[in-house]
Amino acid sequence: MKKLMAMTLIAAMTTAMAACGSGSSTKETEASGAAEASTAAEGTGKVYQIATDITFKPFEFENEDGEMVGIDLDLLKAIAEDQGFEYELQVVGFNAAVMAMETGAADAVIAGMSITPEREELYDFSDPYFESGVGCAVSVDSDATDYSDFAGLQVAAKTGTEGCKFAESIAEEYGFTVAQFDTSAMMYQDVLAGNSVACFEDYPVMGYEISQGLELKLLDKLESSNNYGIAVMKGENAEFIEMVNAGLKNLQENGKYDEIIGTYIQK
Repeated sequence: MKKLMAMTLIAAMTTAMAACGSGSSTKETEASGAAEASTAAEGTGKVYQIATDITFKPFEFENEDGEMVGIDLDLLKAIAEDQGFEYELQVVGFNAAVMAMETGAADAVIAGMSITPEREELYDFSDPYFESGVGCAVSVDSDATDYSDFAGLQVAAKTGTEGCKFAESIAEEYGFTVAQFDTSAMMYQDVLAGNSVACFEDYPVMGYEISQGLELKLLDKLESSNNYGIAVMKGENAEFIEMVNAGLKNLQENGKYDEIIGTYIQK
């Protein structure tokens, strides 16, 4: 009888402990969306494929040591460290980067990509990480001060960029033609060679090159103010965007963001 009573007591205690454990589990605090995404990425061992441009100084370019650096790439590295995810960089050029994302060969694009209504129909963007705008540069010995000085001549622009889009939008009004180039270096060289009278590009890009000795000068004009964001395909890789936004916010709060920007652009 005593043995039976002892077994009954043990069974009752076991049931009570199980019930208590079940009740406590429902009181656990849910992790934030960004933390969940980061944990999920680590847990599955996912390595994000991030496509970028070849040369778009000061946002991405190869330094003297053969390393890809720049505002975009330094920010991406810092965000990844902050959020604990891994990635591989695909240095393929702007148009190829977008194509890689659209075909599934890349998860995201970071390449000084402007957030526009047209692009937002196709892609999801991170929070803006840089405010830019289109500038116009001419040779240092040019007398041009206005777009009207380009009438009957050719200007240069980089294919697929906001600078190219803006140049084409005013070409008929001011009577010039637009020659498109795959890289910024080719575009600048065309102006230096005298084939094009001017070039249109995001102002921080040209401003950086001019500060490094490029013999061009910026006209006192800033057009099409826009923000840069990191893009993924619409409805895909939401967890990546959540981590980017959380990491970007942390960098802005702890001063790392200003440190990275200040490395490439002197205010």
